[in-house]
Amino acid sequence: MKIKFYWYFDGVEQHKLMPAVEIKCVDEKTINCLHGVLTDDAGINSIAWLEKGVEIFKEGGNSCNSTIWDRDAWGSEYVDGRVKLYSLYDDEYYVYLSLDCFMEILNAWVDFNKSSPDLENYIYLEI
Repeated sequence: MKIKFYWYFDGVEQHKLMPAVEIKCVDEKTINCLHGVLTDDAGINSIAWLEKGVEIFKEGGNSCNSTIWDRDAWGSEYVDGRVKLYSLYDDEYYVYLSLDCFMEILNAWVDFNKSSPDLENYIYLEI
């Protein structure tokens, strides 16, 4: 899976740079679920919310309890050493990633969102 984080000008607020993610993977369902979980910010674009996700999954890796992190349309849940990424509107639309894989992606997404918005600023991951 290849992932690119980048900045783009928001279609509504043309002067505002917004974070975006592009995912290349064989499985379209993985692309959609991961993209949905990372970008479902409920219109708030809150770094604190992303950091909460990191905290939940960091604890999940050290706990026997199931943990959930979701927003308006997409969710993620730690279950038995894996992270389930899913649509909140379709019980049959989900994928699993390893906890390590998801944490690497989520931590990079948080770091990118904390960086200064710049059209020349990219982060590439290959997982």
